[in-house]
Amino acid sequence: MYQVELANEIREEDLAFSVREEPWVVLVASADLPAIQGTTIDLAGDFLSQRLVYRNPNAQASCGCGESFAL
Repeated sequence: MYQVELANEIREEDLAFSVREEPWVVLVASADLPAIQGTTIDLAGDFLSQRLVYRNPNAQASCGCGESFAL
């Protein structure tokens, strides 16, 4: 399952990825990188509702809601 939360600090085991044209970064625990390597994240929706859409080339199956996947 993808877990998205705000981080107050960068831990030693985190990898930081810059986001093009944004002042913030995405942090990934180094142990989780193999499961999500190559994943793209897009913001989809309209003014009333928005959601993150994950495209993970490593996922062999995923649930209908798009929040969990199997490797």
